[in-house]
Amino acid sequence: MGRRNREDKRGGIVIGAGLVLLALTVLWKNETRYDYYRAASRTTEITSFDDATEQQLISYTGAMDQRLTLPGKYIESFTGYLTVRRSAEIYCWDEDKDDDGHTTWSRKWMTRVESNSRNRGLKQQLSSGDLNPPSYRLNDFEVDSAKIEFVDAFDSISPVGAKTALPVCQRLTREGDYLMLRKNNGRQLGDERISFSGLRVPDQATWFGKYSAGKGVPHDENQRDGFINQIIQDSEVLHHLVFGDRTTALATTRQYLSRLKWIVRSAGTFATYLGFQFIFSSIVSFVYGVPGIGWLAEKGAFVLAILCAVPLALITIACGYLFGHLYLLLFLLAALVALGAFLIGSRNKSKRVTKRVRKTLEKEHGRPLDFNDIKEMEFAELAHLALANSDVAEGELEFLYKWGKQNGWKKDKVDDLLKEVRRVGDIPAAEHPSDWHLNQLIQLALADGNLSPYEMRTIRSAAKKAGFDRQTVDDLMVKVQQSVA
Repeated sequence: MGRRNREDKRGGIVIGAGLVLLALTVLWKNETRYDYYRAASRTTEITSFDDATEQQLISYTGAMDQRLTLPGKYIESFTGYLTVRRSAEIYCWDEDKDDDGHTTWSRKWMTRVESNSRNRGLKQQLSSGDLNPPSYRLNDFEVDSAKIEFVDAFDSISPVGAKTALPVCQRLTREGDYLMLRKNNGRQLGDERISFSGLRVPDQATWFGKYSAGKGVPHDENQRDGFINQIIQDSEVLHHLVFGDRTTALATTRQYLSRLKWIVRSAGTFATYLGFQFIFSSIVSFVYGVPGIGWLAEKGAFVLAILCAVPLALITIACGYLFGHLYLLLFLLAALVALGAFLIGSRNKSKRVTKRVRKTLEKEHGRPLDFNDIKEMEFAELAHLALANSDVAEGELEFLYKWGKQNGWKKDKVDDLLKEVRRVGDIPAAEHPSDWHLNQLIQLALADGNLSPYEMRTIRSAAKKAGFDRQTVDDLMVKVQQSVA
């Protein structure tokens, strides 16, 4: 049992990792997919084929034959449809195993017979497929139907009144929107059904593709047939027949492509989450049976899966989008380079200003100044501004103590510095006016080499208490910097 649990755990981790890798690949490929809307919008609109050249990408708008007839397989024919999709299903057993190895059986309609012990002997006779004519005609212009693609919405086709075509079809019955093939005397297991959907022939349509040998053919030089491309429906073929005139057709194409990309983004993100859920659930599965802890482990795996999957999926989408839009990527890189150059230049300028201001202050005081000296002087100037109009009020004291705490000072040191400020404050105001203290404060703030947003807010707050507005502070800051430039 222990060996089987270890194997199941490893299997869950491997499956989860594979699902994450597949999902991220799908997300990346979706962002770098062929933009057939852009390709269609760049085609040359042709009204006269005298102007068309061989291998030219064109668009052509024309009327269509409303009596277009498609030969069927299980139904003799369909009239008035551009294309018909036939979807076959069989009623069979579905086997589902949970993380603990428990199996749940259910019977449902499936597109193929699942290989399991309860479906032995079941064989599917009906098949899915697409029905297209050999070619389409827009006015007198012929468009090859091979590799044709559509973006308009399909309508359901009821088989009521349709004639069956093959010997097996003699056993088909019409039930609602399905043709049913009943087996096993009504036991349902193994019964099959077919449904149909299609695009009705429009009065007018526009085709986008390549002109060759006097007709419309696919532009498929870079066709993609890989597994991932099939999942996201990215063939990289421009051969689209769309309802309406060119303007309407382009709008429909753009909406369809945008909707398709968002569907793949959502599905890819969810699949990434499922992959991580497999991984984390397998890792902590050994405690699922422990009361209390099991519930917590299950919820923890759920949260971790979301926290890993969503950011990783978003990063993949963003990187894929930028890679698929190189002009935007180049713009962002140029913007980052410019921003980096600006920040480096600003930092170098700030260092030069700091060095010159510090040199000026040291010359005024007649001695070298370390970081603590400058901070004590800054505090003194803040307190002088607070004392400019009156004694320090309770709110202003709190403001000064908070400033000291930000610099790692104890209350006793702040008290000693305030005593010194009050003693110096007995000097007549004319000798040291408020604007002089504000100028000194700004010089000291620049001299310590670390003018933080908090420090700037502190300077403005102290200046406001002394009667200076924001503009005065900003002007004085520029003046001080220019004076040492």
